[in-house]
Amino acid sequence: MAGGRGTRISSVAFDIPKPMIRIEGKPVLEHEIECLRRAFDVPMQELLTWACLNGARFLGLQDRIGTLEPGKKPGVVRILNNKSTRLC
Repeated sequence: MAGGRGTRISSVAFDIPKPMIRIEGKPVLEHEIECLRRAFDVPMQELLTWACLNGARFLGLQDRIGTLEPGKKPGVVRILNNKSTRLC
């Protein structure tokens, strides 16, 4: 997802990160993940591996993030009904 200061959307989302802005009841990021899953016809777990582990490898941080292992920080956390779930 593209980043920036969010100046064009600040009137509706001044305190919400852009990926978490809700459209039709779901965060933008969730829509994007669903689109990727449909486009590549892969299971969600494989898509999360692409996003998390491969992203960590690209950044050279796979020893600290990218997979669910003791001592690693979460790369993706989903917050639903005030409860967080670590995805990878």
